[in-house]
Amino acid sequence: MAQVFISYTWDGKSAPRVHELAEKLEREDGVEIVFDRFVKDGGPDEGWTRWCEKQVESDKVLIVMTEAYRKRYEAEPALQELESGVYSTFEAHILRRRIAKARGNVPFCRVVLLDPADQRYIPDLIDQTHFLYPDRYHEMVGWIRDEAR
Repeated sequence: MAQVFISYTWDGKSAPRVHELAEKLEREDGVEIVFDRFVKDGGPDEGWTRWCEKQVESDKVLIVMTEAYRKRYEAEPALQELESGVYSTFEAHILRRRIAKARGNVPFCRVVLLDPADQRYIPDLIDQTHFLYPDRYHEMVGWIRDEAR
């Protein structure tokens, strides 16, 4: 089964639900999840920048799309000046480049929404199939496992 990286922004509202999603995928469905909160204390040996760069190239990537993530994806200058969110901005930048190189053909990437209202933040190049969590959880697992519809 594919290794799945979850890219998201760390904030008080969505972070606990993203952590719940990661644990559910790993524990209940046996999916190999790459998630920053699963990294040992003290951070990865290669440092967070290299770790992010490497994980964005995972077999499959789930992007938890929120307004904050979209701003990082668009690399708005005001956010670049913030001390928090540096790594999600870095991840989003690399993903944006990977998606652009694929010319919108992105079988490796899907968007996860925690709130249906966040659909408006999905960038055009990846505005294809998205999964609303928890409503479309089983479809997400099917995509990860490459199960036919």
